[in-house]
Amino acid sequence: GEGVEGIALSADGKWLLVGNRKASEIQLFDAPNRVSVARIKVAEDPVRVTISRDGTRALVPHRGSNEVHLIDLKNHAVLAKAKTAIDVPVGGYGTAGAKVFSAVITMNVKHAA
Repeated sequence: GEGVEGIALSADGKWLLVGNRKASEIQLFDAPNRVSVARIKVAEDPVRVTISRDGTRALVPHRGSNEVHLIDLKNHAVLAKAKTAIDVPVGGYGTAGAKVFSAVITMNVKHAA
């Protein structure tokens, strides 16, 4: 995509996630087969994508909109989003993978049984 920033590979090597800044989307690839499987619309200017350790979710901060999106990689859908108070949110997963942190917010996410 155009304006690529933020590339993440899942721990098992199955998924490659790329932030496409100019298209305001993230692109999900089946890494072993080198095939694009989804384009997921998110907020303006996605950067520094992160994939959870179990490969089921992604955290996508956005420079342009000051938001953070939580993405369900299996269903290719936005699960949650939150506004931040800084220009470039920085995020990552907590040790249990159940909480998502940015520099100024915490989102509690319930895992489906």
